[in-house]
Amino acid sequence: MYSNKLIEVLGKDRKPQEKIEQRHCDIAASLQEFTEEILIIIANNLYASSRMDNLCLAGGLFLNCVANSKILENTPFKRFYSACGRR
Repeated sequence: MYSNKLIEVLGKDRKPQEKIEQRHCDIAASLQEFTEEILIIIANNLYASSRMDNLCLAGGLFLNCVANSKILENTPFKRFYSACGRR
């Protein structure tokens, strides 16, 4: 589900039984930080257009507790609710 260009940039994918290397940790940390930054931008834009105090978001991405707390810390929203549906 990813291109050869991604493999060129990040290296080959890690198989479940393979050791976790520092580059894997670096990729994960970078992706986490990028995700947080984008979510904060989106949430701030949403607040600017709605001026509501409450924010409710749903889906697997919003099981990310660190990102959720950073949204609350870095936006004007007073309350944040995360709702995740079941399959």
